[in-house]
Amino acid sequence: MSVTRRLQAFLCAIMGAGLLALAGCASLPTGGGGGSGLPEQPIDAPPPPPPSEGTVTEDTAPPPPPPPPPPEMLVSGLAWEINHAERLPWSAELRSQVRGNLASFDKATDWADFCPTYGTLTADDKVEVIATLAVAIAKFESNYNPRKIYLEPAPLNVNSVGLFQLSYEDGFTWCVLNRASKSLEDPVNNIRCAIPKMARLVAKDKVVTAGSTGANAQGLARYWSTVRLGSTHKLAEIRGATRALGVCHG
Repeated sequence: MSVTRRLQAFLCAIMGAGLLALAGCASLPTGGGGGSGLPEQPIDAPPPPPPSEGTVTEDTAPPPPPPPPPPEMLVSGLAWEINHAERLPWSAELRSQVRGNLASFDKATDWADFCPTYGTLTADDKVEVIATLAVAIAKFESNYNPRKIYLEPAPLNVNSVGLFQLSYEDGFTWCVLNRASKSLEDPVNNIRCAIPKMARLVAKDKVVTAGSTGANAQGLARYWSTVRLGSTHKLAEIRGATRALGVCHG
């Protein structure tokens, strides 16, 4: 190594690492020809890679909350649906039958006893009131058991079957009455039998119910003793079920 290069190496050895580039040390040979013994230093570090397209570089605003659901028309569901989603088809059939017979139900003059605002309700809300009434009757007739069978005492001596405790001897022509196939134990068919019968009784007597015995019963009380007057029956509880509906409060 020449004297000039020896001097340059000596200067690099005593200078700080921050001045290496100024002194030209990066150009000194570092191989077997001898050198300063200092580790090599990079002249220029590569820049960091740019952020990818998917990299979040700043906080973003949270998404807006979803819009609230539309208000319910009247109720979230009929009483027999509680903890029993499989009964939703029962409710669909019930509402369909009530809606198809609404003109007959409307002939009753005592709906205010069950829903004080009934006369001002929309057709859809009337359907809910009548459906609630029917479900309350089924509660006390069968406890929502579609296979309940009760042998009526003399002089009837017939089996009452299903949700609304109907009999194969009733002779309904608008639904299936087939003892061999146990058609009245089918809840949907039982509903198809019961609701038109209710509508006919209401239209005939122009009342939802009246009377305390079979001899003086009118409306639904002609067939279902649960809606007769008296402490041994369930009329007060059934009226309470319909009066509890929001649209019946005025």
